[in-house]
Amino acid sequence: MISQALYALLSQDDTINELVDGRIYGASFEQGSAFPAICYAASDMRPLPCRRPGKTRTGTLDLDILANDLDELGLIAEALHEKLDSLDTIVAGYSLRTGEGEDEPDDEDTDLEKYYKRIQFRLTATKLD
Repeated sequence: MISQALYALLSQDDTINELVDGRIYGASFEQGSAFPAICYAASDMRPLPCRRPGKTRTGTLDLDILANDLDELGLIAEALHEKLDSLDTIVAGYSLRTGEGEDEPDDEDTDLEKYYKRIQFRLTATKLD
C-alpha cells in the first residue's frame, strides 16, 4: 500500500524523525496526542494509464504539521521540503516522484494553543514488481 511507502519515506529520514520524535501518523492522529507531529495522506490518487497501466497513480500528498510554536513549525516544514521537493526515489516497493511542495498559511488552534500547517505535493507512485 502507498501509505506504507509514505510512512517509510518519512520515518527513515533522521532529521524529520528527530524533529517530531517519531510521531508520524497516516491521515489522522488520536485526540490528546503529543506534539509536534506529522499526519500524511495520499488523496485523489488516479490511475495514469500511459505509464505501467494499473500500477501507476498520480494525485496529491497532503502533509499536516502540528507543532507547539511557530519556530518548531518552520523547522519541520523546512525539513519536509528538503526531503520531498522534486523527490525521485524507490521505497517499500514503490517508485515515488513529487513536485515542489506548496505551503498553505500557518494557522493556530487557540483552544489547544498549538500551530499547524499543510504542505501539498503532486505525487506519482508506481507499484514495482
